[in-house]
Amino acid sequence: MVEVDAGIDDPGGLATAVSGAADACDAPGRALRGGWVLAAATRRPLTGGRCQRDNLVLLDVCNAWIPDGFGGAGVYVIWKGPVGFMGPQEAGAEDAARGIAVLPFHVSGAGLDVYREGMVDLVSANLDGLSSFRAIDARTVLARWNREIGATADAELDAALRVAASTGARYAVVGSGVEVGGQVRFTADIYDLSDGSKVGDGGQVQGAPDDVLSLVDALTVAVMRSLLDATDRASGAQTFRLASLLTESVPALRHYLVGDASFRRGQFADARESLERAVAEDSTFALAYWRLGETIGWVEGVGNAEGRAAKRRAKEYGERLPDREATLLDVGAAIADGRGDREIERLRTYLRRYPDDPDGWYLLGEAGLHSWVTTGVTDAELQEALYRAVELDPAFGPFYVHATQWTSAKGDEVRFRAFLGAWDAMAFDADRRSQVQMRWDLLQGDDATVAAAIVAMGEMVPRDVVRLDQAALGIVDKDLERLVPMYERRGGETRGLLLNLYIQQGRLAEAIDFAGTDAGLAGRVLVASVILKKYESGDASRDELAGAFETIREGDPGLDIDAHFARAFVSLALGDMRALEAMRPTILSAVTQTIEQGAAAGFDTTAVYDAFAARLESRRLSAQGDPAAGYRLLSQAASATLIGLGFELAQMAMDAGQWPDAIPILEGISRNPQRRSEAKFLLGKAYEESGDRERALDAYRTFLSRWERADPELTWLREARDAVARLGG
Repeated sequence: MVEVDAGIDDPGGLATAVSGAADACDAPGRALRGGWVLAAATRRPLTGGRCQRDNLVLLDVCNAWIPDGFGGAGVYVIWKGPVGFMGPQEAGAEDAARGIAVLPFHVSGAGLDVYREGMVDLVSANLDGLSSFRAIDARTVLARWNREIGATADAELDAALRVAASTGARYAVVGSGVEVGGQVRFTADIYDLSDGSKVGDGGQVQGAPDDVLSLVDALTVAVMRSLLDATDRASGAQTFRLASLLTESVPALRHYLVGDASFRRGQFADARESLERAVAEDSTFALAYWRLGETIGWVEGVGNAEGRAAKRRAKEYGERLPDREATLLDVGAAIADGRGDREIERLRTYLRRYPDDPDGWYLLGEAGLHSWVTTGVTDAELQEALYRAVELDPAFGPFYVHATQWTSAKGDEVRFRAFLGAWDAMAFDADRRSQVQMRWDLLQGDDATVAAAIVAMGEMVPRDVVRLDQAALGIVDKDLERLVPMYERRGGETRGLLLNLYIQQGRLAEAIDFAGTDAGLAGRVLVASVILKKYESGDASRDELAGAFETIREGDPGLDIDAHFARAFVSLALGDMRALEAMRPTILSAVTQTIEQGAAAGFDTTAVYDAFAARLESRRLSAQGDPAAGYRLLSQAASATLIGLGFELAQMAMDAGQWPDAIPILEGISRNPQRRSEAKFLLGKAYEESGDRERALDAYRTFLSRWERADPELTWLREARDAVARLGG
């Protein structure tokens, strides 16, 4: 037997012995071609399935290689593989898993010798600290290379990778430089030192010799993009992924990766600062603009103008993106602009092609929650989207926010607890975490829990209460009364929110009494609007509606658009076309003035005006017996503006017998806090007329859960109960 000094530091005071076959080594401290190595362990135990007893570890090192002088407090373990490189799996060393060694470049051409070692310094400095990786110090790499290979010598690939492994790295960058027609061309490849496999192509850059620093930056970005792609170090929910890292600015990339990491942990203020620095460094960096828009949306709201502008910039600069990433960016930008319905079928096609893409599912959930009017996203589809995104990328914190909101609204305690546990494990956004628990306590807790949550909510600032409430408004199906404490803490909107609560619970008598406490025009308009609802459902007489009309037809509403249209729609319901024609100029004049005041916000004034005019004309056509013409007119107006015409459009489609058109509109509106109960009832009718008994039954049942405190004599309540019985529920 031959003993070989493996050159391993022995901080624990244990002797290190290596034994093997007599012909095992061709040079002390270099390579063993067979046998077993008995290596001393440090104070940290080894893992990974090797034979382990006391402080001694027996390793199979067939074809393994041991570098001289390996030192440090960590364990040195020899990896058994095709070319015999060290791997961090066996060492259990986190640092090794992140380490990248940039090896001396192979260069050829006049004046390029300086870049042989110079690229080690330049690329290492750029790579260090990007994402979760660290560059092995250039001096360490060069010292090992000079000792093992030679100061000016090149090496075969296997030998070069062994040098990289000896530094404690997990990955190696192997590059070359060549002079081509008076220009310099650099290329780089990436190797995984655990098995010697090539895991990434760092690409190729070419340019003038006096522009080398820019070339180095471009090559570094290409290396990092390739490495992230190969190792999945970036979150699976990178939102448009690594193919979108279209920047040649190392500072921009560095700021982006820091900002993205903060975003994934819910540290939105830090994320915003880093991402703003990224776009300052590279004003064409599409992915950084996108993530900045997302970040602002989480802080300021999905419709925030600054956030939407950032996403539009992302789309503008995203023309070079691959089709897959461009699709996601287009859909996301459309959702941010309130036009998610324009891209929804494109997104569904995308998900059929890429069913394992968490970004796609996340965007489908966003469309269902924030762009609800005509997306046709059902409750079941929305729930699947929210849950699938989390399932496919459980390490991406923002995915949990809407998913957890949904579990709270639906009372799914098993998933709620599971999501909350994952949330805690990530230490994601402590402020939102407390709101998540408070929302559950208010919506699903017992009396004592609800009371405690109400007391705690008294310490919250109104803005956070608004966020707490908005996360539940459109998706709660029962016990709507539990929303009242959140309404009461929101401030000036309380009156309107409470009135709408009465309406969405079917408590119309209380709604009329509540609205009537305001003797002014606004109060009278609200009373007339509720009576109009009752009249349209058969629960108020013509005389009652006519009486309400008299209370709102006198006086000048000014720019109160709601008052103007209440007058118009009541007159239409009464068949008083003469009154409607008399009002038309005044109504449209008020609309024009309102639009002009809002023009700075980016409204398309012509489209908005046409939309309001179409509301009047379509109602008139329907009242005169041509609902199909009214539906066509209103559809054209709705496609040209962001003004909310969804509910009227659905009603017009139903009047025209266009059930398939009405259903997708109603599906979205059933999550609109202003219309959710009415939409669910009409959705039940639309599904029943279309022959879909199962979905009709589900819609009717949900409507009844929302109307559990409704006035008992209401026609819709009776019809929904009859429908459930008729459909076998």
